[in-house]
Amino acid sequence: MRLTPVFPEPWPDPTEVVVFAYAAGLAVGVSDGENVSRPFAVAHLRAGSRPRVEGLAGALEKLGVQGVRPLRGDEIELVRAGAAIQQELADSPGAPSERVIVYYRHWLGVSGVIAGGLPESQQRFFASVRGATPRIG
Repeated sequence: MRLTPVFPEPWPDPTEVVVFAYAAGLAVGVSDGENVSRPFAVAHLRAGSRPRVEGLAGALEKLGVQGVRPLRGDEIELVRAGAAIQQELADSPGAPSERVIVYYRHWLGVSGVIAGGLPESQQRFFASVRGATPRIG
């Protein structure tokens, strides 16, 4: 089981964040990829409320093979900061910071198969992240 990072929900006027559960595993005959399932559950997280988990599928459904590669040094640092960056988004889900935008662009680059299998609200968030122009440095 794998979890996505948190996403603002619904986009563009979020009232909570969500995280999706999906399965990933060995892709037989593939040395640089893994099988990824469609999300099978979503957890709704809202400050001051108990988490609410919703099942999305009764059985795992293969979505595709996600390529994997070694991360560069700057990517490793970004991934290490992931929990703090996701908390930053959860604290202000309607106004992603430059650091949040960079993090989610990277996640899209290495997790495109599962990203493509997420619901329409997340697709709108991804379009916004892709179109944003953060100031780097």
